[in-house]
Amino acid sequence: MADPGPRVLTYLHREAGPLSLAISELNVPDLPEARITVYTPCDEATRAKLPLTRRTGTAASVTI
Repeated sequence: MADPGPRVLTYLHREAGPLSLAISELNVPDLPEARITVYTPCDEATRAKLPLTRRTGTAASVTI
């Protein structure tokens, strides 16, 4: 049986615009119900727009 081909997601971000991301999923051997999903930019345009997806400032301040 062949491995499934790469999956690509196009996400429309309100600040950055369209982002093309390749999806990789990894199973966790000790937790069969768990899975780690990794999103990787498919192209340089998406990679260049990633800083626009980061939040600025903090939602709440934390004092320790």
